[in-house]
Order: sequence, then structure tokens, then C-alpha cells
Amino acid sequence: MFKVPKGTIEECDEMEKIVRSVEKELNMKVERLDIMRDRFARNLYEKVDEIDFVGKVPLLYHRESRQSIYGLDSKARVKAWAKGRFLSPRMSMGGGSGVSSEKFVPDEEEQQEFMEEDLTELQQLGKERMLERLESEAEASE
Repeated sequence: MFKVPKGTIEECDEMEKIVRSVEKELNMKVERLDIMRDRFARNLYEKVDEIDFVGKVPLLYHRESRQSIYGLDSKARVKAWAKGRFLSPRMSMGGGSGVSSEKFVPDEEEQQEFMEEDLTELQQLGKERMLERLESEAEASE
């Protein structure tokens, strides 16, 4: 857990309480690194943060699963993180992080283009033949 000294950032203090509670429940220990007092911790934080470019503390980083939790989060997510489980992406409410919570949904033509770019020649030929067969079956049933 990358953090700052107690009383500096309220989110860190709240997350500290959650982490301490999870440690007791799971009978485990989370390593804490103070990025304001320890130069090694600061350098390590910058290396870990290069992955997502969030730049927020506290940061919980799981070395084995490579899962990260930035800022304050729920006890359930921290518990899942501690166990090394997959964490679904967290949607931002009101957008303070610059990441849009709106989902990009391509229209049908864009979806076709994306799919066709990844097809090999043989796959493309198979797709064309399947479409031809479907069209002929549709005409026959009419």
C-alpha cells in the first residue's frame, strides 16, 4: 500500500482503516510504503503508476495479481484485492479522474470493420461463404 503520512490526505486515513480491518479478517499483512518519507517507496510508486497513469494515493498494488486500487474504495473490493481476485474496472461518478464512464458502442459498420481487420484470408472466405449460404436459405424460405 503506497500512502502518505497520517493526517495528510483524508482518503489515505480512511483506506488505512479499511485495510487494517481486512488484515484482521484475513489474518494477513499488507506492506505499507510512505511515498513522502521514503525515496525508494516514491520511485517504486512511480514505476507502478506508469501502468495506469492515475497518480493518486492511496494506491494498493498486488504484486502477484498485478491488480491496483487507487484512492478510497469499498471494503469488499479491498478484500477481493487482498485475496488476489480479479477486480472489475471501477466506473467514476461525476468524472474527476478524466476517464469517461460512458461506454463506447460502435455502430454496426464500425463493428464489421473491426472484426474484418483481424480475420485471416481463410477466415474472410469462410465468412463470405456463410453469408452467401444464409442469404440463399433466407430466399428459399420466402
